[in-house]
Amino acid sequence: MPGSFSWLSGEDNLTSYETTPGWGMGFCRTCGSTLCGMSGAKVHGVTLGSVDGDPGVQIEMHIFVGSKAPWDHIGGDAPQYDAFPPQMPPNG
Repeated sequence: MPGSFSWLSGEDNLTSYETTPGWGMGFCRTCGSTLCGMSGAKVHGVTLGSVDGDPGVQIEMHIFVGSKAPWDHIGGDAPQYDAFPPQMPPNG
């Protein structure tokens, strides 16, 4: 849920890179791991591989699977889209 995320520790070790005006990615300054998506200074999405334990969420969809590595096999029942899903146009 937007606005429900808060850092427990390590926020001072976060650095960000703006990919387009107002949007970007947050990275760990120590190891370079991608930690989150950013909208301005707010967390927009969390890289779940960086979360300890069960985050308690379900995958809603897989996007841009048209450019996945040929050896990558996506499991589960979530729908897959080669690029943007129908409800998510490229510009917003």
